[in-house]
Amino acid sequence: MASGSSGRADRADGADPFPWVVSLGCLGALALLFLHSTMPALAEHRDLELREEQFRADLDAAESRIRALRRATRQVGQDPETLLVEFDRLGLTPQQAIDEVARELDTGSADPSPPEGTSPDQPTGRSR
Repeated sequence: MASGSSGRADRADGADPFPWVVSLGCLGALALLFLHSTMPALAEHRDLELREEQFRADLDAAESRIRALRRATRQVGQDPETLLVEFDRLGLTPQQAIDEVARELDTGSADPSPPEGTSPDQPTGRSR
């Protein structure tokens, strides 16, 4: 063997491209397989993040409603006279208040605060 030889027979410049073609083909197949398994997982991850964000927003809204209800419960107290004063402040009869709360609970928009543009001491303009 010659001192500069790599142990293989010397090849001409037109060497066999088969190993390169096979290597590049395997690399391409590997890239396709990777993308085929990764892209759906990324889409599912984005979908799950959007759902988590929506659930957190719903949870925050529910917690704020609970806090508002607890504040209203503390303000109203246990005295029936206080309840009647609160109904009068809202411009409702007790039956109208019960009907309105039931309707709001059915639609999922229960909000114990007075409508916008009204002060706590001002009637809401609802019919009596």
